[in-house]
Amino acid sequence: MGRPSTDFGEEFYTTTNFEQAKRWAIKKQKAAKDGSKAIVNTYDVDDNLLNNPKYNIKKFDSPNEDWLSFVVSCRRSIPHRYDIVFGAVANDRIYTTITL
Repeated sequence: MGRPSTDFGEEFYTTTNFEQAKRWAIKKQKAAKDGSKAIVNTYDVDDNLLNNPKYNIKKFDSPNEDWLSFVVSCRRSIPHRYDIVFGAVANDRIYTTITL
């Protein structure tokens, strides 16, 4: 169960950056204030997954205008039709721009 109004919608997020995942886990653990542990799960995913015609996939190679439009729509809780969305997530500077 994901949070609404996030970059790619209310979905399950992964990253290829372990340190980023660790920071997110620690941030969530601190916010919970319930004594829970920060946990980072790791997964091995076949590189061919993003080429599998079984899935409706949206891939952003860079944070461009199309990506920004998609992120803004998702943050407005407008649903999308993709099974997998692959690309950058917005940083604080981008989030401020989106909010404005």
